[in-house]
Amino acid sequence: MIVLLPFFYDLIPYATIVSVIAILVIGFFAGAVAPMQKWSIITNMAVSAIAFLIFEYQAVNAYVGQHIAFSLANQVLAATFFAAFYYGVKSTRGSFVKDKRAGSEDFALEMLKSRYAKGEITTKEYEEKKRELEK
Repeated sequence: MIVLLPFFYDLIPYATIVSVIAILVIGFFAGAVAPMQKWSIITNMAVSAIAFLIFEYQAVNAYVGQHIAFSLANQVLAATFFAAFYYGVKSTRGSFVKDKRAGSEDFALEMLKSRYAKGEITTKEYEEKKRELEK
């Protein structure tokens, strides 16, 4: 985005300073968020979806207005944000699936502790199975 700004500043419907600030904000938050937190994964997904819509809209408008180079530049940016959206959706889905698996591991460990407390398994069996579950 920053590389293409000098070439197409007259075609961008916003003030140049707004474009530069938007680029800095996106760059800052892309580097500052923690990828293991659900809120940041969902936020990244939402921002990439909004950016995709903006750049795709601009690409179509530029094409209709006979600004082919600007249209192609926006199309490349839209495709980049679409890829970010796709991976954001996969990350979001993965974070929720991971939580369910973690819950099942906790459940298995609780069941093992219960069986040991009831005397159904020996200390040796308990320790072996516990090590397997913690891998």
